[in-house]
Amino acid sequence: MESALADGGVERFFACLDRTMTMGPLESVTKPIAVRFDISGVGSFLLRASPHAPGSVAKEEPSARSEDPVACTLRCSLTVLLDLAGGRIKPAAAYLRGLISVGGERAVFMQLRGVLQAAVMEFKQEGMGEAGAVSVAVLGATVHAGPNERYAVYQLEVSEGADSWLLLRRWSELRALERAMAKLRPPGLAAAPRLPRWLDLAGSLEAPFLAERCVPAAQG
Repeated sequence: MESALADGGVERFFACLDRTMTMGPLESVTKPIAVRFDISGVGSFLLRASPHAPGSVAKEEPSARSEDPVACTLRCSLTVLLDLAGGRIKPAAAYLRGLISVGGERAVFMQLRGVLQAAVMEFKQEGMGEAGAVSVAVLGATVHAGPNERYAVYQLEVSEGADSWLLLRRWSELRALERAMAKLRPPGLAAAPRLPRWLDLAGSLEAPFLAERCVPAAQG
């Protein structure tokens, strides 16, 4: 899944950061600064911020890196950057865990926490608004025998871009996921189709009933 995120995802994240910077002066810094992001295997991006004027972020070409002095250089892997962009780890936590290397004035990195978090939120909102970015197909259901009961397990194929993977889930887990998605849905984003309540009826492991469950699960 990382390859799908990496395909344009890095540039989109820094574009979000650039828009955040251009919204106005950065009050958390005390003087005009330049900060370089070195991303392993991707390249470098130069952030400029000032307490007096809007800032900017631009990708640096390898043959034309800026010779202007930078207050600090942030180095991390593509995986860490995508975790930051996806909100799976906070900038301060990544720094404390040694996932981000900071060279130069380390205090500058802490001054950027607010704009980084704002860019993360915009990046996540963009991802949520991409229609068809993720699709789920139900391949079928199989009946398993546990110590105290027999139950059905549904085979799901999840696709995102060029990547796909298989999941095995029980009906109760699909219903729990539906409730969690409803709670996390941001305002203005259309709700996913709901699973019909009558399919919650337990006790039937017959093939026709399991097939009925597979249809709405695939649509959801």
